[in-house]
Amino acid sequence: MAAAGRLATATGVYLGSVNLGSAGIFFYDKKCAEARQWRIPEATLCATALAGGWLGGMWAMQQFKHKTAKKSFQQKYNAAVAANIGGAALVASLPKARGQLLFSMKRLLRRLLGITCWSSCLERGERHFKGAGDQHECCRSGHSDSPQHFRSHRRWQEKATSPRYFGTYVCQAAATEAAPSAGLQNTIPGPRNVIQVLRERGLLQDTAGEGLEEAVIKGRVGDPSGRSLERPVLSEAEIDHNVAGIRSNIESFLQPEAGSTPLVINNLDWLGGMSFLDFLRDVGRFSRVNVMLSRDSVKTRLGREEGISFTEFTYQLLQGYDFLHLNQQHGVQLQIGGSDQMGNILTGLDLIRRSSSQDAAPCFGLCFPLLTRTDGTKMGKSAEGAVWLSPDKLSPFKFYQYLLGSVPDTDVIKFLRMLTFLPLTEIEEMEKAMQGGQYQPNSAQRRLAEEVTRMVHGETGLQQALKATQALAPGKQTQLDAAALEAIAEDAPTASLPRDQVVGAGLADIIATTGMQPSKAAARRMIKGGGVRINNEKVSEETQCVTEDDLIEGRLLLLATGKKNKLVLRIN
Repeated sequence: MAAAGRLATATGVYLGSVNLGSAGIFFYDKKCAEARQWRIPEATLCATALAGGWLGGMWAMQQFKHKTAKKSFQQKYNAAVAANIGGAALVASLPKARGQLLFSMKRLLRRLLGITCWSSCLERGERHFKGAGDQHECCRSGHSDSPQHFRSHRRWQEKATSPRYFGTYVCQAAATEAAPSAGLQNTIPGPRNVIQVLRERGLLQDTAGEGLEEAVIKGRVGDPSGRSLERPVLSEAEIDHNVAGIRSNIESFLQPEAGSTPLVINNLDWLGGMSFLDFLRDVGRFSRVNVMLSRDSVKTRLGREEGISFTEFTYQLLQGYDFLHLNQQHGVQLQIGGSDQMGNILTGLDLIRRSSSQDAAPCFGLCFPLLTRTDGTKMGKSAEGAVWLSPDKLSPFKFYQYLLGSVPDTDVIKFLRMLTFLPLTEIEEMEKAMQGGQYQPNSAQRRLAEEVTRMVHGETGLQQALKATQALAPGKQTQLDAAALEAIAEDAPTASLPRDQVVGAGLADIIATTGMQPSKAAARRMIKGGGVRINNEKVSEETQCVTEDDLIEGRLLLLATGKKNKLVLRIN
């Protein structure tokens, strides 16, 4: 009887410690959702709970090894049994508490099964959206093309709120933010195609079968994240122009699917009629200044001499209220953004939590890493400016050339994983070839440029870029069209001549007139030596004249003297 009592007491102390540890994990999750300030790894909490239970059990066994009075032992035994029975009765009497405890215990067991896998994933710098069981299955799946594998090996996820629950709920609607100052910009990959990527790869799961709705919001106040100075104030006309451009680009990425149409809206619709007092009542009273000051975007600016204006300081509240409004009016549960948007998204989640009932559908935030080079600079920020997605601002040829010529070998494998849907085995083969010395220079960059240009500008845009690239290559012969020549004109010298000075005129005269050669005699010598081409076709006759048939679409010519000296001639 004494041995059984000792064993029962030790077991009770052990289970009680584990239960307290599980409840602590649940409390940790809840506080994280409220304050977003704790950063204790869950594996550490689980290990602490187990260690506490083990130490408690060992302590109890050690205590009862000593000979004690029967009355003292009976008192201790009764107290332990009463504590466990009382705790069980309390939990059983409260459905919410019972559910919380069961949920905590299930999660504890799930974490115990996945601790090893979780640690190995952290060592590789990878994170996953789902729980430990999913992570373990993901790692065992090797190089499969499952959504879990895509999330990790493509290096797309930077941060996710409540990553353990993300995959267990239906993300019935998703939202992404687009700032007006970005205009048509949105550098690669940009928020516009993020939802498309998620949907295509199964990362947004329409388990209800009702279709996914995407809401893209455009605001009038710029985000201070990643900026050292305040954004310039745009006029109403500039904002409207940018809104129209963003809408056009978004609709080209988010093609309507059955039962769902992308919703592009302007937050002026609900913020424009809100008074300052209404904003303080509905948003300000739920916001804590100490939390707002802790955001990286604010702390960085406060450390500078210029400081931060009240307008940009309150940007996080505006974006947070956008999330709240879309959640209440459109059922949006997921907000997507770059990793620098995490603080703004958390503000929205906090507003939703404080303003919604406890049985409301869960909401999430998902952040993707910013595309940075090895030196830490952002991809898409060059000396010439940003990389535009709109063909009106940046031709497919220039877009292709940027990817082909500005991505070094140290970054190209990373960008192939993140920006393309190429099989990972193919990307790994390229990586091995680069490391083994069997690599053809720029072949990986060429594949990256082709895949991303096709994604942004379609097959037509890619073919236009390839034609223009081939036409500019020394000695290349390719079928030219006006679109290819117009693209070439952005990089090659251009000239304009009246039609009567071109059609019927000698080629040597035109070459001298446009300045490609210093004189007609020099032009004739170049023709005689076989160094002159018209529309990539070699000219052999010194007296050859230009005809209407030589004009591309009746208005363009491509002249070349030597391998690299080319000129696009426009006929007025």
